[in-house]
Amino acid sequence: MSGCPDIFMFCMVGFPLSRSEINFVGGRRLYTSLEGLGMDNWITPFNETETPGPEAGFASGGVAKSAIAPITMPLTDNKDFAYYIDLTIGTPGQKVRVTADTGSNQLWVGSARCNAAQKCQDKPNFMNETLSNTFKPIRSPIPTRIMYGKGSVMGNLATDSIQLGRIALPNQQFLLVEEEDPVMQHLINNTSNGVMGLSFVGGLEPVTFSMKNNGSNTKTLVHSMIAADMLAQPMFSMWLGYSGSDNVKWNGGEITFGGVNPKRFIGDVEYFPVTRNVTKGYYWALGIGGVEVQDSTIPVSGGLYGIIDSGSSFINVDKSTFNRILPILQRGTSQPTGAQFDPGSRLTQIPCENVQHLPSFSILFQNSDTRFKIDGTSLAVRKVLNGVPVCVLGIVPGAFESPAGSVWIIGDVFLREYYTVYDFSQGGRVGFAMATDSVGAVIAASTVKRPVSSAAMSIRAGCCNACVHVLLLVVVVLFVLHRS
Repeated sequence: MSGCPDIFMFCMVGFPLSRSEINFVGGRRLYTSLEGLGMDNWITPFNETETPGPEAGFASGGVAKSAIAPITMPLTDNKDFAYYIDLTIGTPGQKVRVTADTGSNQLWVGSARCNAAQKCQDKPNFMNETLSNTFKPIRSPIPTRIMYGKGSVMGNLATDSIQLGRIALPNQQFLLVEEEDPVMQHLINNTSNGVMGLSFVGGLEPVTFSMKNNGSNTKTLVHSMIAADMLAQPMFSMWLGYSGSDNVKWNGGEITFGGVNPKRFIGDVEYFPVTRNVTKGYYWALGIGGVEVQDSTIPVSGGLYGIIDSGSSFINVDKSTFNRILPILQRGTSQPTGAQFDPGSRLTQIPCENVQHLPSFSILFQNSDTRFKIDGTSLAVRKVLNGVPVCVLGIVPGAFESPAGSVWIIGDVFLREYYTVYDFSQGGRVGFAMATDSVGAVIAASTVKRPVSSAAMSIRAGCCNACVHVLLLVVVVLFVLHRS
């Protein structure tokens, strides 16, 4: 859920379901199904300053200093389109399920009162502050609103005790939401209770961002853990799995606070520094040095950056890059893929039987020759609508522009392939290693011959398994379609 303007708001144009020879689904219905699964729910900061303000600093204090060993918690995989973490709020604790989102900073949950009034569409259980004897409202004459690229929420700030596994955090600030706008209600759609922001927010230094969201300078729960010396190392890491079906999968991912889980990746972690060129370090943003599609190098002009965002489903690239790679994707590796781009929804549909012919896609980050490759079969997402499989390209033209250059949103299509470490040390850095449940490949500079060789190692043996996992993603696509 990272920063981007309302790039898809114009998509609300009806396209009828087409029963052509490739059985493509109309733009609006397909987009609506993706939209309900967190496809492009982003926050956009603007006009940043570096002067500390009254909101700068950590989410709250009062945490006893007692460093603990790294703790790993499961994530729930919502059909490969969103990943949730369970936590408890209040005393006694009330369990809520929230999106683990490295593209935003605030924790918010919908209140029981909001859901009773049908102003929220959250997953039970709902947060009822009257049942917590440690709940403390933060008095303010103006409600707090969080505005995303699509959708918004409004409520009142408060503090309460929050428990994440063995980590207990008293007096933590969060937003108790009293209203979700219709778009946000559609996005949540009874699947979760809110969002837990995990963005960089200037790292360990105080920073003030001038944004349309009040509360944007609030540090995250992880910042609070670090400030209280509760973590063995100032980092967290994430592994995002494949659901393997059209069902929600508990334990479909993992998040480790204070370290890494070596069972979830292969080889070494390669780190890249967080850039302050994009919104003064609000995001886990990296410089991008190159892009390749199969054997073709895609020209990159000007500044190019990528926000590492677990709250976005797809890879959102700039329009110029998308226009260059689409013909290569349509051409395919051994035969045409039949991929067709719909300008209204900005989605590209592919006959599912042709997904196996999609070329690979690689990203090179700045000052490194390492190619982080995604196999073509993992570039598509799959959903079944009325018994008809529909496959959609996991790359969309959805980047936003900043004074420093184009800013991509690098979401779950990439992050499923690579175990990701979010490290606050050394000024902030992000590390990648090949995930144990991936079909991508890390191609070291010393072993690469241009063009990229197809001999890159693959973790998962066999293309068939890859295709199965790929098709899963698209399954999510049509789920909401059928109900829209």
